[in-house]
Amino acid sequence: MATIGFSTKFPWGEETHFVPKIWKGLTEYKIHDKLDIFLNGLEQYVIKNNLPDMDKIISKSLDDVFPKIHTIREDKADLWKPGRKIHPVVFNRTKDRFQFAPVLECKSVQKIEIRYIPEMPWLGCIKINGIFKSVFNSNFSDDKDFLNQLALNDGFNSIEDFFRFFNKNFTGKIIHFTNFEY
Repeated sequence: MATIGFSTKFPWGEETHFVPKIWKGLTEYKIHDKLDIFLNGLEQYVIKNNLPDMDKIISKSLDDVFPKIHTIREDKADLWKPGRKIHPVVFNRTKDRFQFAPVLECKSVQKIEIRYIPEMPWLGCIKINGIFKSVFNSNFSDDKDFLNQLALNDGFNSIEDFFRFFNKNFTGKIIHFTNFEY
């Protein structure tokens, strides 16, 4: 069992809307049979305890967001494996820590590498489980559909935002909340 903390803002200050994006993913993939009951209780809890930050975070309509169905994380200790329980929270390691969804199960993990070519920082590649998946180029990409799906499924609003966040070499894991894989 482990906590995964989700940001409410990107490093550049824009709201992430990860909470409703994850709810939408759980709803669309029918991951949790009691999600409606949980969300109703969560809404009542937020109102009862006058949590304005959470009220603002959960106010985004599910109709206005794409589903977030995984998260990409470093995993130097190799903790993430299928079956591990996930406590999704915001404001982790603060007095305002808040679990915004029921305990989830890690359905699968995939290794991901994002590599930049130092001589050409606008160009790089993505490997998943050691298999070359995509070349990205800030000016053009034949793999735009794949990159767009990866970015949206991870909660980003665009490919550009994905690479704005992952702006250097990165090695980690895609932690899946659903049965979807690349």
